[in-house]
Amino acid sequence: MTKITYKNQKLSLKEDQTVLNALLEGGYSISHACEQGVCQSCILKASPSNDLPKTSQIGLKSTQQEQGYFLSCLCKPTTDLEITDAEDLGVKFQGEIISTLKLTPSVYALRLKIEGDFPYKAGQYINLIRPSDQTIRSYSLASIYDKNSYQQKYTEIELHIKAFPGGEMSSWLCSDIKAPTQITGPMGDCFYSSSFKGNDLLLLGWGTGLAPLYGILQEALSSGHKGNIHLYHWGNEPEDLYFQKEINIITDQNSHVFYKAGLQCENKIKNLKNLMFGDACALIQKEIPSLKDWKIFLCGSEAKVNKARRIFYLSGADLSDIYADAFFTWQIPESTPKEEKITG
Repeated sequence: MTKITYKNQKLSLKEDQTVLNALLEGGYSISHACEQGVCQSCILKASPSNDLPKTSQIGLKSTQQEQGYFLSCLCKPTTDLEITDAEDLGVKFQGEIISTLKLTPSVYALRLKIEGDFPYKAGQYINLIRPSDQTIRSYSLASIYDKNSYQQKYTEIELHIKAFPGGEMSSWLCSDIKAPTQITGPMGDCFYSSSFKGNDLLLLGWGTGLAPLYGILQEALSSGHKGNIHLYHWGNEPEDLYFQKEINIITDQNSHVFYKAGLQCENKIKNLKNLMFGDACALIQKEIPSLKDWKIFLCGSEAKVNKARRIFYLSGADLSDIYADAFFTWQIPESTPKEEKITG
């Protein structure tokens, strides 16, 4: 008889019974509605080592499938499963800030060391917790996972952080400290999948939205991506743009990678070489009239991401092919909620 483990409790499934019905019979309150796999409100997550029926992942993005997400109303497993809630962030990992590098007057690259093996996908995000007061901020991962980390005692990650004047967390992180932290995650489905290998990729990010895109770019190239990759990095001010030298080296070495950087409005500063000006989405529409079958990654403020999603959908992209990492910024410490998806 097939068994499922949920919240440290084991339940036995009846013949032809779904995971959802077994959990409901067991007295658990599981969000659900249609029970046909359409509303996706009953989504749960299985352990990576578990074998899920393919029918239980119909309609989910490939990146969600890779992480073990499934629709409990459609899942009739034939092997035992270990299940968690989709929003369950798991245990806290112990980490330490080991280096801080100033990339521009307001953007910093942080390297952190996490105790033990911490598997992740470039483009996902983590919650970073300051132990002294439990202040939490979310940051996207710019590095790619070292598959040899399981042989080591720690995992290194890289974050790109915008320092805001008076920013409660960013000011602390960017002060060149070597300090312990706590981390939960990784989370999010905005990452590269090997199933994208033959597709053209569009990567559009604003400011430190480049962080997950830079990781996704490296992940795609290391996976032998065959399609073209177009990376657009946009900002409001010149100091929002960084890693231009590093990305130009990548484009020189890979003929199928194309890169453009620009500013939303024309800047009065002279000698701004190789920059474009104007609306990034409008430029992309001119350069790539049809986005049918493209895989699209959008990283920036919620307003910019939502606008781009609408425009690219009208340009032929399927909504299921658009992966987004939207963030918020908080610049007034006293009004900052203790847990938000932000970059400052």
